[in-house]
Amino acid sequence: MKTYVLDASALYVFLQNKPAANKVNHLLKEAVRERAEILMSAVNYGEVYGAILREHGPDRNRRDYDRRPALADPLGGCDAPELP
Repeated sequence: MKTYVLDASALYVFLQNKPAANKVNHLLKEAVRERAEILMSAVNYGEVYGAILREHGPDRNRRDYDRRPALADPLGGCDAPELP
């Protein structure tokens, strides 16, 4: 099984349906079929999440987050810290 590491720009391309989205979509489909593993750092994932939040607000951000690709745990198995 091949492993691919996506950066923020790859996820932006996919979410914005830009020309290279087909390539990212193919990799994500391969991951769903368990023929590939897709990884992304928490920093890159947070960059995309934050950009959607800033550009579209919390409602759109939640909707897009719920529709996110089947990536490995972006926090690497870590629990998010509790806010005070």
